[in-house]
Amino acid sequence: MTKSEKIINIKEILEKLYLEQDFLKEYYSTNCNKRNVEELKNCISQTLHNLVKRTGISYKETSYFFKRLSLIISENIVNRELGGIPYVLSPFYLSIEFSHPVLAVVFGTFQNFFRGVIWAMALDSLEYFYKTGNRVDIIGFHHEWVSKNMESKNVICHCSGYMVETALKLPVKPDYLLILGLPLNVEHKLHKELSSRASKHNIKVLNPYVSAKRADNKLLTHLILDKEIPMPNYVYINRRENLRSIKEEVKEILRSSGKVVVKPVTGTEGIGVKSFVNIDETLEWIQKIRKKDDVLVEEARGNLTYRGRSFTIRIVVSFTGKGFEIEGGFAQVASKGNIITSTTHGGEIYNINKVLQEVLGEKEYERFLSMLKSYCNKVGYTINKYLEEDQYLKYMGLDLVLEKKGNNVTPILLEINSRPSGLTYLRTLTSSGLGESNVIKNLLKYVYSNFFSKI
Repeated sequence: MTKSEKIINIKEILEKLYLEQDFLKEYYSTNCNKRNVEELKNCISQTLHNLVKRTGISYKETSYFFKRLSLIISENIVNRELGGIPYVLSPFYLSIEFSHPVLAVVFGTFQNFFRGVIWAMALDSLEYFYKTGNRVDIIGFHHEWVSKNMESKNVICHCSGYMVETALKLPVKPDYLLILGLPLNVEHKLHKELSSRASKHNIKVLNPYVSAKRADNKLLTHLILDKEIPMPNYVYINRRENLRSIKEEVKEILRSSGKVVVKPVTGTEGIGVKSFVNIDETLEWIQKIRKKDDVLVEEARGNLTYRGRSFTIRIVVSFTGKGFEIEGGFAQVASKGNIITSTTHGGEIYNINKVLQEVLGEKEYERFLSMLKSYCNKVGYTINKYLEEDQYLKYMGLDLVLEKKGNNVTPILLEINSRPSGLTYLRTLTSSGLGESNVIKNLLKYVYSNFFSKI
């Protein structure tokens, strides 16, 4: 059998599977949409055995396949945000040939939004190939699929126009690793473990633990960046420290700024973050956080609002080998009366260009964009200072608020995310229009050039 015949057969298989699975999604969304998720899974499982039988292709039945397909269909019914992605779960061991370099995205969730991230990255890779002729294959690994030698026989990848979750006849070992979306209760420990194992097997991690921990620990971020990058003034409180000894410092920062933001030092995505104007409420929340983590009390910053509501912008930055460049961004707009913008606090995600065009105006936004490019490059190099290039945090999300004094707009850095979320919302920054989807196109420049520079 020729290589082209293999591809045609895989495409035919995937087309049949997609049509069958799409039929099940539509059927159950119409007939079972009022049932809870568990009932829905049971309902689907009773008919799944017909799926592969109707394709006319032999397969090895596994309970895992039926369990995963039940979850996928249930999730698509409950959450239809990514209904346009042609996602297929394959019960077969497929022979898929990957071209090196291979970039694996390691994740810890099967939810819709993450499948959307891998799909968006695969499309970025295709566009990069069409424009440059340089190919970087993108695959997704769940962290539980990865063997001790960093290979996997299960992947999520783009194949013949579909996003396929499948077992492979032969395991694949990536050349580069990007670690994202790990379970919150073990994300730091797991990131460290994966980073260490990858290094032992000559796989380059694009957000290695040695640099990621500088962003994961908000105190470290302050200590490294404060003298070079504008950040909020803060008070650090060790969980073992007597609260009475720093009470006056907390009072002073609250008095001078009028409002403070209290956050756990190693927290993520706005979890545990609250704002206060009252000292007693501030101290009470500090005590709650200190049961599990150290605490930062920061002055509230940012005097620009969007339609009267506080907002932050997340800018995702990648290392290209020649510097740090902006991939894209999105805006997070707080609920009315709140200054915490994360979705865990009721915030909403908006197109970044729509927000900044309205807040700044087209001409001022153009000037701001020019400044922002050099600013992001500086932040990228500063958070990585004293590290070798191989240890750089090469992919990161910068959370910023904006302040205007006179004619000058200044970004104030709130924190850096070493495993940024919300990547499907990223849009290129432009002073006119809404921008285009862009997740890793600049990062691909580094991956491709670095891989072939070593050969």
